[in-house]
Amino acid sequence: MERDGIVERVAVEAEGPGRPPAAFRLTESGAMMFPTADDALLSRLLRFLDAEGAGELIAAFFEEVWSERLRELLEALGTDDVNSVGIDERLSALESVLADRSFMPAIERTGRSDGSEVVTVRECNCPFPAAARASRVPCRLEIDFVSKALGTCPRSLSIADDRAGTCAFEFVLEAPRVR
Repeated sequence: MERDGIVERVAVEAEGPGRPPAAFRLTESGAMMFPTADDALLSRLLRFLDAEGAGELIAAFFEEVWSERLRELLEALGTDDVNSVGIDERLSALESVLADRSFMPAIERTGRSDGSEVVTVRECNCPFPAAARASRVPCRLEIDFVSKALGTCPRSLSIADDRAGTCAFEFVLEAPRVR
């Protein structure tokens, strides 16, 4: 199991003479072999809180999560103003932040004849599918985050209905103005 990456050896202090004890723990991939009820429990908790009138609290929590992502983006860009940085740097930082948070992003850019550009941001993994199923607040805030990174609202979007689906946001970036 150690060779297959299911468990890893951990250090344990010896308690006297002789060979030290061998101790192991599950690796992340090993833990994925065991089912959990986390998704169902989180979905139930969010539905319960919403039914009890705590929808604003749910929204505030997810707003804080996406505020953290925006701070990460600004830190990666080395600025307090996303729009003060070029689109190439913004897209690179956006891709990095989304990748670090397990969204498995893919960003495509297509030039148009009028000098504008279509940018499609695909997220091939939803790292919190239970929350997205129970409340669309995380999805709305995710769209807001990507929009802030690109400095414009999406022209179109597609939100995945399940973990296997892909979210896609399409933006049109106007051609730079010549002065």
